[in-house]
Formats: sequence, structure tokens, C-alpha cells
Amino acid sequence: PNPRYNYLMNSTQISESLKVKRDRLKALQAKIEPLLSKVGEEISKNSLEASGYFKNREEINSLKEQITILQDLYISTSKEEEKKEMLLCIKFLNGDGFEIKATKKDTIKVLKLKIEKKEGKYDAKYVQITHNNKILDNDSQTVAAAGLKNNDILRIFMKQRKPIVFKLDEKSWYGPHGHDPVRTFAEINEEVKYPPKIVTAKVTWKDQGWGNRKGCVYLGLIREGKCISRLNLFGIAAHQWRDESRTFKVEDGYDALRMFKPGDSYDLQRLVGGGGGHRLEIKKLQVTIL
Repeated sequence: PNPRYNYLMNSTQISESLKVKRDRLKALQAKIEPLLSKVGEEISKNSLEASGYFKNREEINSLKEQITILQDLYISTSKEEEKKEMLLCIKFLNGDGFEIKATKKDTIKVLKLKIEKKEGKYDAKYVQITHNNKILDNDSQTVAAAGLKNNDILRIFMKQRKPIVFKLDEKSWYGPHGHDPVRTFAEINEEVKYPPKIVTAKVTWKDQGWGNRKGCVYLGLIREGKCISRLNLFGIAAHQWRDESRTFKVEDGYDALRMFKPGDSYDLQRLVGGGGGHRLEIKKLQVTIL
């Protein structure tokens, strides 16, 4: 048996449909190996029949031919198996998902590129795939080697990437005498390509210093030009200058993070307060989206 045959016999990637052929190859190998082992190491394979040691050369040749035929059939069938497409179910942390087609010879890197092409907003180099709670982090590993099967569920999230940072210095607003709705005061121009996992915010701010407290700053989630959810970053402004900082994680259930979909964006919004006399002052504001 040649090295290619031994590789096939030891492979852990043999499909169920090929086990019968594998077992037959093993039986033939078990039959021929004792005959071959009778000659010493000094006798080369090419001189085996020429040595005249065996009287049953025809049997040996017949067995070799059978092994060769079965090897070729096995390799041919394996290639056909590799070309067959399977469906893999891709799931995001928020429960959304879609299906992609893959073959056994596709690598993990190819899967990431297919996810990027299918979804359109996700960069393959930041995609992290998990299967049965195991991270598939070897991009050169094949689908077959990873043990993926038809209709398996793969969960994906995004690897660490460059955070989006918004900064604002020295800003103040006066409230109207009438009703004061929440208004956008800054758009986050950098595109948010991936679902945010953490938002951190810090501010130095205060209101007018007397009377009712109404001032707030929000992070707004924008979809198709409309705010579908907002996150109150600091509560209500105090009468005196105060430093505030907050951290928000998607797993804590904040809708403005959890509901994000590719194509959405964020802006910053403020509420000063109506009725006359209200003011909102900011010395420093920083919001980081990761």
C-alpha cells in the first residue's frame, strides 16, 4: 500500500457513506501485509516478484489491482462528497439570521466571506464564528475538519474593532417658553458597521442652577431617518457642575443597542425643558461606541 492509501485509511474526515469501502480496503490490506512482511527490509518493493520468493504472485497482483481500483473509487467518491452543498444557519446574538450554502472543502475564511457577501455590512476580517460553543478561529480549517453538517447552526459576533468616539466641548442651549421636544444636536458621522456591544459616556455638565430639573442627553438609534429608540446617558442634569460617567452593555437589554441592525446609525439628542428659564450646559462630552 502506498502513502496515499495509508493517509486515506487514517483520515478522520471519511464520510459515513464511504465506511463500507474503507472497511473493505482494510480487509485487503490485512490480507496482503503478512505476505509483504515475509521479505526482509533489504528487498525492495520493485524486486518483490523478481525474487521468486512467493509462489502466489498472481494473488498478490490481483490484490494490488483491487486496492488500486478501490482507492480510485474512494478518491472519486470523496471528491463528489466534497462538492455537495450543505445549508448552514447563521445566527446573530439578537436572534436574527439567514442561511448560506457551503461545501465540505470550504474553509472557515470562505464562510466568513460568504457571510460578508450575504449580509453586506459585515467585514469578514471582524467576523467570529462559533459552533457548539466552540470558536472556529482557524481560517484555513475546512468545513469537514470543523465537523460542520447540513443544517448546523453557527452563531456569529464581531471581534474587537476600532471604537467610534464622539467628542464635544463647550456647548449650551436655552429652553423655549412652550413645549420643548427632544432634539438632535449632533450626528455620529462615522458609519457603525457592526452591532455595538458596549457604549461608554462621560460628561461635565449642569442645568440653569435653580428650579425644576429637566435637562437630559440621549444616544438615539436611527433607522431610515427615524429615531426608533433612545438611551438616556446620564439621567437628569444637576444644578451644579458635575462629572458623570456611565457604561451600557448590550447583554443588559438596552433597546438602543440590542435593536441595532446593519444600516442603522446613531445620533446625540438633548432635552433642555420648556416653560421658560431652563438651560443645559456642557463643558465636555465623550461617547464611545464599541
